[in-house]
Amino acid sequence: MRRVGILITIFLLLGTSVIGQQLLSGNIFDEQNVPIPFAKIFVKNSAEMRTVTDANGYYEMRLFPGEYFLVINASGYNERETYVVLNEAPVKRDIQLFPITVKELQDVEVSVKKSNPGREIMLKVVNKRDSISPWNYSHTVDGYIKATEKIDKKVKEDKKKNDPSQTTDPNRIEDPFETERKKQTELADNMNLVEVQFKRYFAPPNKVKEVRNAYEKRGNEQNLYYITTVKSNFNFFQNLLHLDDLHQSPVSSPISGPGILSYKYRLEDQYEENGRKISKIKIIPRSTATTTLEGYIWVIDSLWLVQKLELTLNKGNLLVYDRFTVRQTFEHPGDSICVLVKQELDYGVKYKDQTSSCKTIADFSNYSFNPEYTKKFFGNELSVTEQEAYDKDTSFWNQARKVTLTQEEQAFILAKDSIRDYQNRKEYLDSVDAVFNKVLFEGPMVWDRPPEQGK
Repeated sequence: MRRVGILITIFLLLGTSVIGQQLLSGNIFDEQNVPIPFAKIFVKNSAEMRTVTDANGYYEMRLFPGEYFLVINASGYNERETYVVLNEAPVKRDIQLFPITVKELQDVEVSVKKSNPGREIMLKVVNKRDSISPWNYSHTVDGYIKATEKIDKKVKEDKKKNDPSQTTDPNRIEDPFETERKKQTELADNMNLVEVQFKRYFAPPNKVKEVRNAYEKRGNEQNLYYITTVKSNFNFFQNLLHLDDLHQSPVSSPISGPGILSYKYRLEDQYEENGRKISKIKIIPRSTATTTLEGYIWVIDSLWLVQKLELTLNKGNLLVYDRFTVRQTFEHPGDSICVLVKQELDYGVKYKDQTSSCKTIADFSNYSFNPEYTKKFFGNELSVTEQEAYDKDTSFWNQARKVTLTQEEQAFILAKDSIRDYQNRKEYLDSVDAVFNKVLFEGPMVWDRPPEQGK
């Protein structure tokens, strides 16, 4: 009984301590009000009282009423202290952190040689990133997207044996068009393709509106990514990329102050192109648990502008796909800004006996910077598709298409259009109606109850 009494007393004390605490919560943001994931928050002089923000920069702590000095730090950001008073009610406190400056980064001890030219080049790019980033300026741009999925299905031998076209029955009448029809059907079933033409309106930091004036879908778009620009923005000139439908956690950019501490930079090659020296720099993550990009960035020396990049996301952090690579190409009007003109996404996934290989190519042209928007121009509706967008014919796409179709894509479109035209023929529609309208009775008619006399 004495042991039971002691346990009851302990539970009561624990319950009293929990009841006496108050909730302190909030969000940790960077200088652009982007949430910082996995930032550490602890009470000064009581480090055991600590917490960490989640992937969306949100934190919670339970503390007794009183006065506290909180310390907040995150990799690549200046540590900050803040004063908080808790009384008898929950407190919400949002806190902003600022990235370490390039000068401070140059003094940071990292596990690389001090003479690493790759890191020094990227420091100069990061030092200019606010002025060279197109996402820091309002603009409009015309865009075209082509997204293609190739499907590789492994057909088992037993299925082939059960295929009527594989039988060798001597009495079977061969259809002279059967082989070609089967080829066209397989081609139509083993690919999906979406084309979009649009105008995109943007205002910093993240106001966007996309107006689609042409849209063509052939097949299924389920596995295709980036067929709209409002869902994910691969802006590597910011500290973190929030790709919620693609990646488990925000992605640290290698073109940022925090990224300088998260990645290794190795100068792999230097060459001249159009009278300019180009440096090819390899990007290596220090820890795949927190930094998941690996690849290359090409920099124009002396101007410190990004010419192009090729970065691959680590497989272990992808939500759906097994692989995902981003390639971007920039132009530099006035040698003062990096304007994105082409983006290529190469990705895929394997499921059971089916392998899906996808590629999305986006072309951007006719930029207009610093447009004037009305006060209510940007609303809740981010993407608008005009009604006539679905009515564009082949001749329109032949003129509007910014990316040349491959021979396989051309054959797929012909096959898909041929099947569509055939299924829209009057003879085919009449045959379908005949099948559905035909009533078959097997055996005697059975009534739920005897019919009334005279009925």
